[in-house]
Amino acid sequence: MAIQTSNLTKRYGHSTALQGLNLEVPRESIFALLGPNGAGKTSLFKILTGLASPTSGEARVLGYQVSTNETAFRAKIGYVAENPVLYGYYTAREMANFCASLYPRWNPRLVDSAFKQFSIPVDKKIKEFSHGQKSALTLTLALGPEPELLILDEPGAGLDPIKRRDYFKLLMEQVVALGSTVLLSSHTLHEVERLADRVAFLSRGRLVAVKDVADLKTAEKRIRVVFQGRPPEDVFKQTGIARVEPEGSGYLLTVTENVHEVLEKLSQYPHFALEIIDLDLEDIFIEYTRREGADRNG
Repeated sequence: MAIQTSNLTKRYGHSTALQGLNLEVPRESIFALLGPNGAGKTSLFKILTGLASPTSGEARVLGYQVSTNETAFRAKIGYVAENPVLYGYYTAREMANFCASLYPRWNPRLVDSAFKQFSIPVDKKIKEFSHGQKSALTLTLALGPEPELLILDEPGAGLDPIKRRDYFKLLMEQVVALGSTVLLSSHTLHEVERLADRVAFLSRGRLVAVKDVADLKTAEKRIRVVFQGRPPEDVFKQTGIARVEPEGSGYLLTVTENVHEVLEKLSQYPHFALEIIDLDLEDIFIEYTRREGADRNG
């Protein structure tokens, strides 16, 4: 595993950011961590990169125990923070040279190529950069050491859609070439859906679910049904139906499992319309967030 956490907990005073987190991220995977603001994603990233210590529990990164092998594992990680720190008095070239001095391995050709691809002005002071230029620079520097593990917290903020797509194309090329692992968090869920092969849902510091993206999209569906007359009282009490919403003269069902069994049962009753609606990752994320909130309030 590239990442393993065991009962990982992080508290800030009376506030709990992570609560008994047990997470495994396979090597050579692109793994997305999803959750609303305040779910604990950034706290987890800081622990995994050695920038914060857990209150209790353990984290292992690339086989190293984070708290005892800080220098060794950091050299193998590329990290893009949500609010990265860049030295404004450096030029982009000077910043790259500084970063290169911190790593035993650095690919200057890759960095120079990315500078050109993203139109980064290499001899301009970083303090004069636009938000998008700073974002492009940070993403480029994270690829420089050809990391075994790349951790991305809301990557590409400020980049225009074309440059975002170009960056993630470059990222995928590097992941395939080097066999790297990527752990990312992003609110741009259509991008996550395109990139990630596995996702985890976090809520209030707790792990709610871990799923393959393909399996998730197969299992989670909506069904729209319009019956001929009033439906039987127990028709919606089937395993797998998570939510039922009236919709015009019919109903909209959110189904989390046993989709075909639910559909077959519904089809036994006279109906005017019956259809399955595919969900994208954004729809599924919203459903998980709703259900988690309902479980806590119920």
